[in-house]
Amino acid sequence: MVLEPRFARLLGSPRAAGIAAALVLGALAVVEVDVVRSLSITFDEQSHIGAGFSYVTHGDVVLNPEHPPLVKLIAGATIAALGVKEGSAGPLLALAREQPAEASGASFAYGERLLFHDNPGFVLAGARPGADSIVTAARLPLVVFPVLLALVAYAWARARFGRGGGLLALALVVTYPDVLGHGALVTTDVPSAAVGLASGFALDQLVRDGRVRWLLLLGLALGGALAVKFSAIFLAAGLAVAAGVAAKLGPERDAAGPADPFGRARTGTRLGAVVLACLVVAALAVLILSVSYLGHAPFSAYRRGLASIYGNASSTYRGLCLGRYEPRFWYYFLVAVALKAPLGTLGLLLAALVVSVAARRARTDARTELCLHVPALVLFVATSVLAAPIGSRYVIPAVVFLFVSAGRLAAWAGASAARWTVIGLALVGNLVHVEHEHPFHASSVNALGGAPGSFYRLLDDSNQDWGQGLKALARWQRERDVPRITLLSSLLVDGADLLAAYGVAGEASVRNTRPLFFPEPGKTYAVSAHLMARGVFDEMLTARDARMVGREPPRLVLGRSVEPSEVVGGGLLIFDLRAAGRRQP
Repeated sequence: MVLEPRFARLLGSPRAAGIAAALVLGALAVVEVDVVRSLSITFDEQSHIGAGFSYVTHGDVVLNPEHPPLVKLIAGATIAALGVKEGSAGPLLALAREQPAEASGASFAYGERLLFHDNPGFVLAGARPGADSIVTAARLPLVVFPVLLALVAYAWARARFGRGGGLLALALVVTYPDVLGHGALVTTDVPSAAVGLASGFALDQLVRDGRVRWLLLLGLALGGALAVKFSAIFLAAGLAVAAGVAAKLGPERDAAGPADPFGRARTGTRLGAVVLACLVVAALAVLILSVSYLGHAPFSAYRRGLASIYGNASSTYRGLCLGRYEPRFWYYFLVAVALKAPLGTLGLLLAALVVSVAARRARTDARTELCLHVPALVLFVATSVLAAPIGSRYVIPAVVFLFVSAGRLAAWAGASAARWTVIGLALVGNLVHVEHEHPFHASSVNALGGAPGSFYRLLDDSNQDWGQGLKALARWQRERDVPRITLLSSLLVDGADLLAAYGVAGEASVRNTRPLFFPEPGKTYAVSAHLMARGVFDEMLTARDARMVGREPPRLVLGRSVEPSEVVGGGLLIFDLRAAGRRQP
């Protein structure tokens, strides 16, 4: 490809492209560490961190069975090595051993005791003593996963679409708010995306050149994906379909060499090589699973874990999408991505879809297209059908495949200054978007989602507030000289402990929507956006019940007659009623 001089300097030079990629990856690591230190504990981390610590210190996998253990092990081993100790949390683990059905619920109670009570003197530089320091320490080693994700996206897109394609895919990953926000947490979504994308890359390379190193990487990455998140079963299914169809295609040749990897002579020889490759991949995946379950009957533990998914969830819970409350929406994750992803990313993904059909030079060979799109499609469809509607984070592992696919826009742009300008403007828009949202990237809302103060009417749960804003609330309280705050939170932590851990002066009510209907004048309320959405749902339910008996239903005050003055920490809505209190006789 011949490029104009101004593009050739960056895209035409392997050294320049490599330096640019290394600088971006380094910047990503710095940004993620800043996010780690800026956020308070989120909902799932309480359970994950406590469970991981119990695995390391007791040598068995009991708590939090609804998620595989690998990420939790890394976090738990880190804080154990730094000196975190188990105290009053111990009896809760014993209870979970005696009553396995309570293991999911007990993991939250165990995590609360471990983080907020048992280690008040644990200190990490730059964090408050106790829970804040423990959570920060547990998060830090997991920064490797968003960096790995960005590196794999760059390597795969570069291998298939050239240096420009690699840099474009890299830019899309590092400006995707869900990657930046959830990549800094002790949760499973971004780690799953990282090792899942690595398995897709390994399969693509394997079916093209058949080298043993790609076979080994495929087995290790797939095993890692299965050990991080149960939805990786669908990733494995998608990879198997892609591999099966690719095996039926005729040999293709390109600069990387022959794409018929398992023998080029007799059919029987080739079939034997394919079977052997499957056995190697399976053996490596089983090895990773066995290690992550600490060698304790990994298959039985895995089956129990699968059976426990959503076992602790309320059967009456209704997710929110575009003002409707339902157990499931077939379109939920399409809407969530459309309202939360940067507009530049949405535009480039749509453009990649169009040019993949209309521009021949933007296509790669059929085998690569299978590896890129079949796993992503299977993951997205399975998640849409089976996953609870509680956050766009669930489809991060599928979306990142599309970022690699979007690297084809570099081939489409070619030497056209106009086309590269359009791509560049989209990426600059993304950069402005994430800079404006930093460090609360998981709360990101684009222009289609409207104002952050009213986004809770469209989507809730981890889409906007997952508990991450308490450090920002404490800072806001000091800067505004607000003497006391009433926090209405959705976290499963005692309110007084939560406020003390992050230095917020005031009182807290956990998972209680009543103050939204009957607020006290003179108070300043900080309300979780998720709890605000639950208040709207409660208003709908009480209105229905009141009509049945002929009574006037209670109406929301906060969020109806009183609008939030601002949003703090990405998802805490501020209602300042101090002026109303002063007007009282």
